[in-house]
Amino acid sequence: MSSGVSTADALKTDDGQQQPAEELNLMIDDLLNDLTSKFTAVASEITAKMDDMSRRIDNLESSIRMQRSDLDGPKEA
Repeated sequence: MSSGVSTADALKTDDGQQQPAEELNLMIDDLLNDLTSKFTAVASEITAKMDDMSRRIDNLESSIRMQRSDLDGPKEA
């Protein structure tokens, strides 16, 4: 995978000056931390929505069972 940018070019600022590798490492760490944080937030949101869907399905199943038992009428022993 070649993006056409050399490592030396990646370490240069917009005005062409050399950027220290440590600064680039910090930028990459910040980016990775940002992505991790966003991923965690999305994962939590998806889990919450799945839990909500599960509760709604359980309520629907319970409602269907109650309606079926109402239609069947009282059971004689």
